[in-house]
Amino acid sequence: MVIKYTILTLSILAAFLTSGYTQEKLVIEGAVTLANSDDTTPEAGTIRWTGSDFEGWTGSKWVSLTSGTCGGLTFVSDVDANRYRVVAIGTQCWTTENLRVQNFNDGSPIPLIPVATDWATITTPPYSWYNDNMMINAVPFGALYNWYAVDTASNGNKNICPFGWHMPTEQDYQELINYLGGESVAGIDLKEAGNVHFLTNNETATNLSGFTAIPGGYRTGTSFYEKGYYAQYWTVAAHNATQAKFVDIEYDGEYADIANQNKNRGNSVRCVKD
Repeated sequence: MVIKYTILTLSILAAFLTSGYTQEKLVIEGAVTLANSDDTTPEAGTIRWTGSDFEGWTGSKWVSLTSGTCGGLTFVSDVDANRYRVVAIGTQCWTTENLRVQNFNDGSPIPLIPVATDWATITTPPYSWYNDNMMINAVPFGALYNWYAVDTASNGNKNICPFGWHMPTEQDYQELINYLGGESVAGIDLKEAGNVHFLTNNETATNLSGFTAIPGGYRTGTSFYEKGYYAQYWTVAAHNATQAKFVDIEYDGEYADIANQNKNRGNSVRCVKD
C-alpha cells in the first residue's frame, strides 16, 4: 500500500498522540510518499520532499532533515539542467558558481536582450552574455541579469533560482559578510584565489569560504565592463525607484561592500538555499 501526500505535518502525529489512544507510536504498514509543496506559509513541522532531500519547515524557513546546512548536497540543478556546486558557509548554503539559467524555474523564458538594444530604459527582465558571447562566458562567468529579472514584483512573481533556493536578500548577504569578518575583509575569503579569472592583483584572496566569487563584469546600456576585475551580485532589495542593492567585490580590494546601483544594470547572480 502506498499513501501519497503533498505534505505531511507533525500536527497529524500530535493529534493522534493526544486523541486518547494509549499507544505512543503511529505504525503505517506500507509506504508514505512525500512530494513537493508550493505552500508559501506551511504549518511549522511540515515535512516535504524536494526531489533530493527531506526538509522540515521551522515556521520561517525550510531546513534539511538529513545532513548539514546543504542537506548533503554537493550540486544543485536549475530548470535548464545546469549544475552548480554548493557550499555551506556558517548556517547558510550558497551556490559557488554564477547563475547561467535562461528560464525562470517555472519554465517560462527570461528574454535574451543582446547588445544592440539599450538596457538603459528597460524595466522588464532581460539577461545577456558578456559581449554577447555565450560560448566563452556561460562557464564560468555566467549570465548578466538586470534587477527586474530577479525582483518578483517586476518579473511576475517568478523565481530565477532553482526550486528550494532563492535570490539573496540584503540580509542574506549581510549575514554572509558578517560571518567572514565584516565588509572590510570579507572579500579575502569570498574571492577565487589567484589570477585564473581575476586578471591582476588579487594577492590576498584565499577563497577559504568556498564561495568562489568570479569577476563576471557588468553591463550598462549597450556596453560591457570589467570582466576579470569586478564580481558584482544583485540582492532583491530595492534602494529607491531606480536603484537596488548589490554586493561589490573587486580585484584590488579585500572588501565586500553592499551598495546601490541602477536597476537596469546587468550583474551576476548567486542563489542561497531556502
